[in-house]
Order: sequence, then structure tokens, then C-alpha cells
Amino acid sequence: MAFGTATAQNPSKFSLSAFLGNVNAGEVKELDIDSLLKYNGGNQPFSMYSEDKMNELVESIRVNGLLQPILVQPLDGGKYEILAGHNRVEGCRRAGLERVKSIILENLSEEQAQLVVTDTNLCQREKLKPSERAKAYAMQKSALKKIGRKAPITEMSEQYSETTKTISRYLTLNKIVVPELLDEIDSGRVNINAGAILANLPKEAQEGMVKYLQDDPKRKISESLASKLAHRAREENLIPARKKPEKKYLDIRLAKQYIISSGIPQEKIQNFIVFCLSNSKILEYFLKGENQNDD
Repeated sequence: MAFGTATAQNPSKFSLSAFLGNVNAGEVKELDIDSLLKYNGGNQPFSMYSEDKMNELVESIRVNGLLQPILVQPLDGGKYEILAGHNRVEGCRRAGLERVKSIILENLSEEQAQLVVTDTNLCQREKLKPSERAKAYAMQKSALKKIGRKAPITEMSEQYSETTKTISRYLTLNKIVVPELLDEIDSGRVNINAGAILANLPKEAQEGMVKYLQDDPKRKISESLASKLAHRAREENLIPARKKPEKKYLDIRLAKQYIISSGIPQEKIQNFIVFCLSNSKILEYFLKGENQNDD
């Protein structure tokens, strides 16, 4: 299974036991290939392999058989929904196999099924299109929130060794309403950072970017160009202006009350104050807080 294991050092990392605790994973069985149905009727983020890669998989199955069982969950009428292994099933079909090695997961909730589908693909696929990764992250974030995880993006960051900022950019790509613009991001003519900026532009502006690219096959859209377009859109009130975060200064009175009530030895408090004041940024907040208290 692709899920990681939680540890004492990293308790928030994905854990199969934590997310699939009530799920029964049976032994490997051979299921009739015609009983296997695509996940969610085929409405899932991941595309099938290219013909060249599929042909390699088919040849491997013909020579070695299916080395890794697929994951499925039971449906009514003796059917099974594929959670992981759509390409392997297609490879078996082309190789002439009538039965497919499968592990049946029972009692899955909708959210658990989404986690299995997305995690197995994100972990096992060597190359995913940005649009596929964006949709997978969105599915995963939604599932994690529904099962009560408070920091889904942080957990995803730890699981896939991506920064939270990078994952947020991928999630922003889901705001794009012009499919051709997503195609250009998948092709590499628009990088992820630029795509995340363009995703906030109105539909007409996104269409304009597609036309700009189509007019010259050598053109690309950089993050710098995307930022300039977004700045112009804000000036013309096409998209909301960015809100500047309010600066928060240290309330000296509250700090004093907290330190007194904490029961920390006086010597440690003095050492802590010296440490804080040696940091110029904290000193700035301290001085401004003092000024506020003097008013």
C-alpha cells in the first residue's frame, strides 16, 4: 500500500491504520476482468498511459503476468470498482487475460476511497500532468477535511515532499475555467507559478492568454509576465486587490501577565528576555508595543 506510516517523530503523516482502520483488506483474489469498473464512472483525475508505455506494460504482463495486484472495492451485482490499477486492467485486457489479481477493500467510506485513489497514483506515477496533480490534490484535501484533519495541506506536503506553497499553487490551478489554458500548462509553455497567477484572472483574460500562445508556437508565459497581467487586472478592478496583512505588535501588558502567571523561574525569564531583545525584529515589536502602552 502506498500510504506512509505515522511515527512518533511525524504523527501527522498519512497512516493506513489511521485512515483505513475499519477497512478489511482481503487476500489476493483473481477477479473476472469484465467485473471490474472504472472508479467513479471514469471521472477521476488521472489519464491512461500513452500508447508506447501501455505497449510496454502489455508486453511485461504477457511475459511475467501481473506482478502487482490492483485495489478494488465491491459494488452491487458482483461488480468491483477499481481504486488503483486502471492501466494494469487495460494492460491485462490487451494481453488477453480474463482474470486480474486483485485486493478487495471492504467498508470504505467515500473519503477513504478518494484517499486510496489519489495517494496510490501520486506515489506510484513517475510523471503526472500539472492538471492531474491539481485535481488529485483537490480531491485529497476535500477528503482529509471531511474526515476531520485540521491541516490537510501540511499533511500533503509531508507525504509528497512538496512545500505547502507548491501544493497551494497546484490547488489554485483548479480555478482555471478555460481548458486550453490548462493544456498549455501541461505542455510546459506556462509554468506552475505563472499558471497559479493566471488562474485568478477572469475567463476573458484566460482566453486572451491562450490566443497569445496560439499566435506563436515559440511563445511562453513567464511568472513575471503573468504578474504584470494580474497587476493590470487589479488596476482595472477585474480581480480583487490583494489585502495587505495587518501588522500585529506585542501587547506588553499581556506578555507581562502571561510570564508572571507561568511560574517560570526568574533567571530563565531574564535569559529569555535577553534572547528576544537580541533579535532585531522582536526588539522592533517590543518598542512599538511599549509606545502603544504609553499612549
